[in-house]
Amino acid sequence: MDQRLYIAVCNGDVGAVLELLKQNPLLLHNDIDTPDNPLHIVRHADFAKVVTDRNTKLAEERNHQGFSPVHLASAKGYSQIVTDLLNIDSKLCVLKNGNGRTPLHCAEIRGRQVAIEQLLSCCPQAARELTHKEETVLHLAVKNNQSDAVKSLLRFLHITILLMILSIVSIKMETQYCT
Repeated sequence: MDQRLYIAVCNGDVGAVLELLKQNPLLLHNDIDTPDNPLHIVRHADFAKVVTDRNTKLAEERNHQGFSPVHLASAKGYSQIVTDLLNIDSKLCVLKNGNGRTPLHCAEIRGRQVAIEQLLSCCPQAARELTHKEETVLHLAVKNNQSDAVKSLLRFLHITILLMILSIVSIKMETQYCT
């Protein structure tokens, strides 16, 4: 990655990035010879938006440790970046890293409440994903002493189960009245 781009990303200097892009419009499309692309190290949502507006493919790239930008944003609790990345492609929420962890697993381990809620609302099936060690998001939250994350997950599961029950009851009632 261009050293000037790296420094601008680390500092969240959108102005410097825009100036670099004026000089070289393909800067974010060139092969990046470092293990991280700008979205792996970004800390500011406005900067992430500048990058993704110019190259959405960077949202899917994994770094040398197998983490995508949404894994890292989820683990760090950068909720606006998580939202912006999921708006690009909601399937990013079930993308697995080298350990078989999804962004939801990463958020649960760190107890990142807002990211957990965003990931679950965007992609409820992420709650069913297992790691390579066959750990669920609940296992990881308990194992890492994230009691608030456990509560959020249980609340989500409770609501999901209630909705399933209501759906089944509704179908049975419709069937009863039709016969």
